[in-house]
Amino acid sequence: MDTNTSDNIGEAQQQNLISEVKENKNGASKGLLGFLLASNIILLIAVVILFVLFFKNGETDGKVAASDTQSEILGNSSNNIAFIRSDSLMEKYELAIRMRADLESKQKRMEAEFNQKQSSFQKEAESFQKSVNAGTISIDQAQIKEKELMQKQQELIDLNQTLSGSLAKQEYDLNIELLDSISGFLERYNKEFGFDFILGYSPGGGILYASDKKDITTDVIKKMNESYLKGKDE
Repeated sequence: MDTNTSDNIGEAQQQNLISEVKENKNGASKGLLGFLLASNIILLIAVVILFVLFFKNGETDGKVAASDTQSEILGNSSNNIAFIRSDSLMEKYELAIRMRADLESKQKRMEAEFNQKQSSFQKEAESFQKSVNAGTISIDQAQIKEKELMQKQQELIDLNQTLSGSLAKQEYDLNIELLDSISGFLERYNKEFGFDFILGYSPGGGILYASDKKDITTDVIKKMNESYLKGKDE
């Protein structure tokens, strides 16, 4: 094959293919990672939501706190608002910890699968470029190989979307399960303590100030974990 072969194939076209390969390598990974858990991204959705439970006046009359801490919070009949530190809840609630571990495990498996296919594609594309530059491949062979690589590149893009979609769905499902668990527990919890509102507090959120006297985080986490672990054992 003469030295003009690579020119006939279209050097600019070949360079574009390699550029696309490299862009796909970086862009596809970022696309996948965009859906992944950085630390507890899935769980912090519960922090964003202002968690409010409302009970009509009179429904909880007589249901006063059973502990000294809660009795202090309910010092008078109009003092019926409490809050939970959402970040602490997400960090220490056993169900949230398990969900985070499950999602991180799935993330690693997906990354390994994607990176293996991506690395193989990158090597194949670079080998093709070397053959073109060295003039060791015919025009017909180069055109066939180029078409094959473009198809594999599209398959990589499709795989990225599939994996990202799968992870996003699991993230959504876990969020629903987590929020259902929190709301269900707080409804049961409130039958004992009779708050009108239980708010979710996080620095920089919608609540600008919260007195520590209204903080029921420790008690809630303790009892949520007891309930969760008891349910696992049954």
